[in-house]
Amino acid sequence: MTDRELERRLRDALDHAAPDDLEGLLSRCGDQKGTVIPMTKQNSKTSRRRFLPLLTAACLVVVIAGGAFGVSSYQQSHTVASIVSLDVNPSIELTLNSRERVLSATPLNDDAVAILDGMDLVGDGLNKAMNAIIGSLLMNGYVDELANSILITVEDSDAARAAALQQKLNQEAEAILANAQVNGAILTQVLENSDQLKTQADTYGISAGKAALIQTIVDASGGTQTFEGLVGLSINELNLLSSGATQSGTDTATTLTSTGTASQSAYIGSDAAQAAALQHAGVSASDASLLRTTFDYEDGRMVYEVEFRAGQTRYDYDIDAATGDVVSYQHKVQATQSSSGTDIGSAAAQSAALTHAGITSAQTTGLRAVGDYDDGLFVYEVEFWVGATEYDYEIDGYTGNVISYQVKTHTVSGGSSAGTGTGSGTGSGTDIGAAEAKAAALAAAGITEDQATGLRTERDYDDGRLVYEVDFWNGTTEYNYDIDGATGAVISSDIERHGSSTAGNTGSSGAASTGSSSTSTDIGTEAAKSAAFAAAGVAAGDAASVRVERDYDDGRLEYEVEFWNGTTEYDYTINGYTGEVIAYDRETHQTAANTDIGSDAAQAAALSAAGASQSQATGLRVQREYDDGRLEYEVEFWVGTTEWDITVDGATGSILAQQREDHPNAISPDQAVGRDAALTAALNHAGVSQSNAYDIEVEQELDSRTPHYEVQFKSGGMEYEYRIDASSGAVLSYESDWDD
Repeated sequence: MTDRELERRLRDALDHAAPDDLEGLLSRCGDQKGTVIPMTKQNSKTSRRRFLPLLTAACLVVVIAGGAFGVSSYQQSHTVASIVSLDVNPSIELTLNSRERVLSATPLNDDAVAILDGMDLVGDGLNKAMNAIIGSLLMNGYVDELANSILITVEDSDAARAAALQQKLNQEAEAILANAQVNGAILTQVLENSDQLKTQADTYGISAGKAALIQTIVDASGGTQTFEGLVGLSINELNLLSSGATQSGTDTATTLTSTGTASQSAYIGSDAAQAAALQHAGVSASDASLLRTTFDYEDGRMVYEVEFRAGQTRYDYDIDAATGDVVSYQHKVQATQSSSGTDIGSAAAQSAALTHAGITSAQTTGLRAVGDYDDGLFVYEVEFWVGATEYDYEIDGYTGNVISYQVKTHTVSGGSSAGTGTGSGTGSGTDIGAAEAKAAALAAAGITEDQATGLRTERDYDDGRLVYEVDFWNGTTEYNYDIDGATGAVISSDIERHGSSTAGNTGSSGAASTGSSSTSTDIGTEAAKSAAFAAAGVAAGDAASVRVERDYDDGRLEYEVEFWNGTTEYDYTINGYTGEVIAYDRETHQTAANTDIGSDAAQAAALSAAGASQSQATGLRVQREYDDGRLEYEVEFWVGTTEWDITVDGATGSILAQQREDHPNAISPDQAVGRDAALTAALNHAGVSQSNAYDIEVEQELDSRTPHYEVQFKSGGMEYEYRIDASSGAVLSYESDWDD
């Protein structure tokens, strides 16, 4: 190879190894922490030719080494390592490299555009960027003594770096606000990657950090708050609500920390809210005990929830946080009742409630009274509306005394109270009335009123909007409509076609075909077991831990059959009229031990642990299962009024866990009339045959103050709920209504 050819190949290699031309790279090779070898002038052309390849090779080594360093440095400087978002009402997102230099600053809403106006944060350190952004928030009035909360969210795949950045940002924000003499409240969180949260954030045009905070509050509210309802609130308002929220049960944010106290300066304050509630209740502060005040968000407004007791009465108030007006209140008396009283009837209960409220029946809409038991007391629940005010009373079913009452005044979106007129205007204060709402729903369904059965209309408010819920049936099709109470527009609709309550219903949710049948004869428990064993190819004698439960699903009688064979678990759903398999599931488990002591030995071990003999135990039930590869037996039984739940190791017979609970007022299962008798008593009272009933549920409550069975079923478009005395089978209470 000649010197010229070697030089050409080296030049080609350099052209492919680094950007731009060779001369440009050679001109910069002195900047790449390499050393360019000094040249000594040579007179001989041969010497120059010999030295040229050496020089070029040396520079190639320097350039390649320097180029690799440069590429690595470039990647570190331009690769996103962390995402930081700041939320007040403006929402701003910063992307950072691993050296905490800003790569981009993005406004996530219109307010944030003004905050970043004129700023060029790219390349700045995080501290400088934070100072600039929070300074602009202060200057533009988004953070002050009235609303002092800032939410800072960190997203980073490196957990340790994310935690360190969270702490640093919290300290930095506190220091900036302190220097501005603002008592700030800082919320910081590290956010895990969540597609659901990002989808919610995109849907509502907010940051993923704000979406995570809202979801935390929703999860902690127990169903009283919705994501959609909270999305329009500011960070300061969300901070006030989050003071009672915890991270339990949510996987939205790995950490949420709070420093400082969210400002209440825009509101009347806790003391004023308490004073308003006490004054309305006619209770002096000295007579009130267990006084507690918390923030909440209801019906489109921030409220103070004030709770206290005085004497035998408990008081619950919602006070408008901005005006101090009473939004809603409830008074409940700790009452006792004789078991031998006489039922006053629903008409007298309605009269007692209306008299207490100072209202005549002609002024009300939706007046309704239902007899029920509450903590052993027979009561009537009386509900009605007057304009935009909702009343809920609990009346003693024997004396007519008011046990509790709740009054809540709603506001329509736009701030106007709902009227009681029946006009068709579209203003926020207009109420079209129940008749027009009913007509709108029927028109949407394409059904005339004489074709509808079980027609029911209920007036309600949803996030400040007046809504009529209209439910009815046409044949076996069920219709549910939500109608806008101001405009008559259909907000939502749900249409469901049901099967017959007899065996002809062939709907299925299982993996196997259900077929059809013209017979309505119950095949019984033994036939259902045999059908499941046959389908599984398991002999009856080889099946262990067999359990059969009779149920109804959409009007069809079904048997749920569960059993084991070796380490395989079987679950079958059998048509209760035909014996055909509707659905099945089988699962083979693995266990570290090959020994199985059997259900009899497990039962004996559990009874021994409880110090009881088999003759003393009632309601004895043994269930075989696997937990993380370990064979276990769950043994449940009663001894007198004591309930036992014991877990036995299926290989050794040792006790893995045991739970004992005493129920002083309870009766044991052998003293109860049984589920079948309770169902029969309820059906007989309702005048419904079992063949015409569907969606049957029977639940025993043997450990309550009054041991009873709760029986529910549907028939002919009606829904029935019964409480049956567990000792005698007598009807304690009942309620029937149109099936909605």
